[in-house]
Amino acid sequence: AQDIEALKKLIEQLDQSKADKNTVNNELDKVGILFVNKY
Repeated sequence: AQDIEALKKLIEQLDQSKADKNTVNNELDKVGILFVNKY
C-alpha cells in the first residue's frame, strides 16, 4: 500500500510540474521496473 501512495505522489508531482508525456512515461517505466524487480 505504501508503494501505491508513493506512486500517486510521484504522479501528482509530475502533473503539477506540467512535465511532458515522455518524462512521465520514463518515470513510470523506472517505477515499473523497480516494482517488477522488487516482487
